[in-house]
Amino acid sequence: MRSPDRSRATPKPRTSQRKGPEPTVPGLAARVGALRLLGDVLDRGRMLDDGVLGGGPEDKAQALGLAGLVLRRLGQIDQVLAGFVERMPTPPVNHALRLVTAELVFAETPGHAAIDMAVRATKEAGAPRMAGLVNAVGRRISEAAPGTEGSDASLNMPPAFRAALA
Repeated sequence: MRSPDRSRATPKPRTSQRKGPEPTVPGLAARVGALRLLGDVLDRGRMLDDGVLGGGPEDKAQALGLAGLVLRRLGQIDQVLAGFVERMPTPPVNHALRLVTAELVFAETPGHAAIDMAVRATKEAGAPRMAGLVNAVGRRISEAAPGTEGSDASLNMPPAFRAALA
């Protein structure tokens, strides 16, 4: 008896385990909006208030708050990340790492929530392959629990201002 020729068989389309659209996750729209705002400000040189956000008023307010926190503490956040990431990835992943660090270190968001939201936001922002990196770095930061006590707040100032104060 001859075995069927598998090379000519048409592959079956993959079907998702989930049926229907993914349910909305509270806070995800705010994180995605914050990533968009950080990209606008840091990568495209736009003003924070010029960013276009979707979602409801609560999501917009939270996105502005999160993006503002990252921008105010950017020097300290990048110092924390330097201890966990050898080379900073490209946008939007670098902004997701900054966002999760800000939430863990400065906003004192519970680790599981901040990491889950950062991973989901990374996927939504178009970098699903880098979600594992965001997860791993977020977990390491959460476990290390770096405080702000030894952190130099002058790192948040532009280098020219820092040099003038020294």
